[in-house]
Amino acid sequence: MPALRSLSQIAIFGLAAVGPALVYLGAQAGLLDLKNSIYGLCVVAVLYHAAAWEFTGLMAQRRGQLGGGRTTAAPAWSGAGLRSGLLGFSLIFATVFGWIGLTMVGSLLTYADGASLWGSLGTAVGDLIRYGSNDPRELASIGVETSQPDTIDRGAVNRPALLAVIVASGVLVAYFFARAWAVVPLRHRRPRRAFTFHAWGTMGGLHGLRVAAVLIVMSGGFVALFNFAPLGWLGPYTALLASGAALLVLLVATWLIADRVFSPDLVLPARCQAKICGITTPETLEAVIDGGATHVGFVFFEKSPRHLSFEAAAALSAQAEGRISRVGLVVEPSDAFLDDLLAAVELDMLQVHAHAGAERFAQIREHTGLPVLAVVSVAEVDDLREVPALRRVADGLLFDAKPAKDAELPGGNALSFDHQVLAAAKLGNTPWMLAGGLTPENVAEAIAFTQPTYVDVSSGVESEGQRGTKDPAKIRAFLAAVARA
Repeated sequence: MPALRSLSQIAIFGLAAVGPALVYLGAQAGLLDLKNSIYGLCVVAVLYHAAAWEFTGLMAQRRGQLGGGRTTAAPAWSGAGLRSGLLGFSLIFATVFGWIGLTMVGSLLTYADGASLWGSLGTAVGDLIRYGSNDPRELASIGVETSQPDTIDRGAVNRPALLAVIVASGVLVAYFFARAWAVVPLRHRRPRRAFTFHAWGTMGGLHGLRVAAVLIVMSGGFVALFNFAPLGWLGPYTALLASGAALLVLLVATWLIADRVFSPDLVLPARCQAKICGITTPETLEAVIDGGATHVGFVFFEKSPRHLSFEAAAALSAQAEGRISRVGLVVEPSDAFLDDLLAAVELDMLQVHAHAGAERFAQIREHTGLPVLAVVSVAEVDDLREVPALRRVADGLLFDAKPAKDAELPGGNALSFDHQVLAAAKLGNTPWMLAGGLTPENVAEAIAFTQPTYVDVSSGVESEGQRGTKDPAKIRAFLAAVARA
């Protein structure tokens, strides 16, 4: 298997190195018309993405950072792998065609003899649109007469203006390449969430522009080199050298970005967010908000040591308004109870423990008009049988350890469960929370293993021997561990 992997990498890098040259030489020899040249460039975009992906993966593996602590990457055919592949390809595709497109437009705008250049391009594109080809031989076979476009006076180019356009396009393309690739996952991160973050701050501000500068200088240097008269005797081999140089430029830019991403000094945007549940005091609420949690939970269940009266919850809700999402935890609620609760306390979401099936969650969602987080108690694979139905009616899922039969509380029991069971859950893009026995000491490992959208904790951040009393220091430690995971 390692040998097969090595052979596939050799093939990817080799094809990426000669791909642009093959497209160029094919077009020069008349073997490829405009349409097929575009298809060829699409293949080049795929090869460039694969090369950048493999190169970054090799760097991660050498530095022991593949999968944030995992020894193997998620399979390319997994949901995360496919989404990452699609987004990564789109990125490289946009980079390749963005550079080509901007440079082409710049050429058109900076030629003094613009009429001839526009006419030549217009004829080729017009024939492609009307007849599906711009190959004179194919057009002649269907009775279409073609005329030779005017010869372009290459000496009429405004070189300073063209250089300015190429530099400007290079800065834009390279900057957005750096901005996106910095947070695009390999195969272990969540690409759906990755693009919600800006890499400007992540990359240390000017690093993205430094990458752009390196890309422009290297590109300009190679262009100057391959236009030297002494290299003219190389003929078609010049295109092969230029093609290999283009791949080198891409990999150097990728290395600069990945080197920054893998730096121990870099704090990447959090791949997982946190909810702290069972908050009962203004002091602990401030610790939750200051620590960077995205959700806070208020418990409305009288048997719980974290239970809040409507009056106390209303005061905390007002304190949190506009600063954090407020979640109300309810257990087998009646419609009347929900009406009373929402009349007294302003909430952003409901976390519902109910055993009446997916239909009840749908009813609560419709009745209250609030997003519903459906709780799934897990001990074994069979406990996940309702997940497909719940995904259709709930806004998110929360997986918690299944309580003992004689337990009074449906959650918050400091119990954990075998996280391998979650591998059987078909979650798609449904946001979900992991709960059950999480602490500042084990949450990073749990995130690395399960890759949840959120983690939820209650008893794991409470003072020793004081159930229901939150410890601000533990809250801060838990949130810091989540941010580092």
